[in-house]
Amino acid sequence: MVLWPIESLTEANAGYKTEELFPDPAFLGSNGGGEAIAVRQGTNGPELVLAPFIGATDDVLVGGNSLWEFLSAFGSGKIWKRRRD
Repeated sequence: MVLWPIESLTEANAGYKTEELFPDPAFLGSNGGGEAIAVRQGTNGPELVLAPFIGATDDVLVGGNSLWEFLSAFGSGKIWKRRRD
């Protein structure tokens, strides 16, 4: 898992065309595979999610409403069973 430096977030999101392809989340880093670590506005406040670099917004996996919840879901593997509401 890699979180990108804050000074590169704008450039990285522009490079991945997140506003065009994923208008909801802002990418913050990568899981080292095919998904971005992202933050988006959920129904209960901000959510940390995994969003595919190639895919659709329906493929987003919800990690939780806090960094702790996200890391717990990611580390335990539970995130792979969660879909976007």
